[in-house]
Amino acid sequence: MIFSASEIRASVVLSNLSEPDSGIPQGVSNSNDMSVSFEYVSYVGTSFVVGSVAGNLWDLNSATLSMDATNPSTTGAFVVGIYSNNTSGVPDPRPGSLLGTLTASIPAGDAPLDAGQYVYTASPGSIQLTAGQTYWLVASALSTTGTGQGYSWKVADSTSYTTQSTGWSVDASHSIATFGPGYTSDTATWSNDTNNVLDNNVWRTDSASGTARNWGSDQFLQFSLDASISGAPEPSKAAFSLLGLLSLGLRRSRRR
Repeated sequence: MIFSASEIRASVVLSNLSEPDSGIPQGVSNSNDMSVSFEYVSYVGTSFVVGSVAGNLWDLNSATLSMDATNPSTTGAFVVGIYSNNTSGVPDPRPGSLLGTLTASIPAGDAPLDAGQYVYTASPGSIQLTAGQTYWLVASALSTTGTGQGYSWKVADSTSYTTQSTGWSVDASHSIATFGPGYTSDTATWSNDTNNVLDNNVWRTDSASGTARNWGSDQFLQFSLDASISGAPEPSKAAFSLLGLLSLGLRRSRRR
């Protein structure tokens, strides 16, 4: 099959970064806040559905997270990864096993303390995803929980997003997950912090139906995904290969 240059090149396949945030002062317990803080939870994530494509596979190259400013004294690793979707023995879909990590483009040792958009790239290489399947983009900050500390992932004041015609999407019935350090991949065992309403929950938007807990408004975490068709050569390699074939054809015709 022949792919066009636009299909071969990695591009943004899903994004709501252009949407305004909620504009409400940040906090940790109000679902209408402009960001979700890691002050009392260790993991925050959003689900997404992979679009269709010939060959059925995509390579996820990077993700961009829109982060809010946080307490300058916050320390500890901020790790981003792609997780499978777990539906076995649980009342609603939630993150399953870790499929691959994404490395920050900011200098090693730095963390998203300032407001801005932070790019995390697949390391090493890319993370292969299957068309039509649900996955989770999850950020973890295991060592930052505690009063006054915690990175903050911004929330858009809508469920709108842009996507390629290939069908990438976010399911509003289980769009956000917030859970604590006791979470175990691929099981129904989540920690239960009775002091914080955000812990141990998968959330749906106010207008979506489902078993997940009602988020209280129609909002998504702010992020974007960059992906390319799996196995497609880079544009430069494809061009060189084509030139090589043309050159070989010309040589053969001259010999005749």
